[in-house]
Amino acid sequence: MNPSEGFGFEGAAGGCSRVGMNKSLCTLLDDRKPGLGSTYQNGVGPGPRKLAQFQECLRLSGVTGLDSQSGDEATVYVKFFDPAGSWTWYITEWDGADLAFGLVCGDFAEVGYINIRELASLRGALNIGVELDMHFVPAPLSTVRPRPSFHA
Repeated sequence: MNPSEGFGFEGAAGGCSRVGMNKSLCTLLDDRKPGLGSTYQNGVGPGPRKLAQFQECLRLSGVTGLDSQSGDEATVYVKFFDPAGSWTWYITEWDGADLAFGLVCGDFAEVGYINIRELASLRGALNIGVELDMHFVPAPLSTVRPRPSFHA
């Protein structure tokens, strides 16, 4: 299925330039179809449709290919989170299909590869799966990376 099918977007499946550099996903979606941004994820459970949404939002955000950025100044384009838990995924790079790279914050913070297909299929404690943070605005990795806390 083409990720833009059924969502009323023209051209969303094509390569995306840095159009979303300073906009949230909610705003990017509303630019294409007014009112869609605030209801985009309603009723979409884990599985193929959620994967299509994830891929579409990654395209819209302007995230680039793998190995394009490095270090704390890499741009985080998309934020995924588990609404029933403490896990968060910050995406800095994407191969255009199933593989992304970024920061994963759970029991501890770790940079690495993330399988988008697996992320879209996770059910979580509430059975609604992982969600997109529709109001996240792209930012440097250094601004989202948790700071170590030391207790004396």
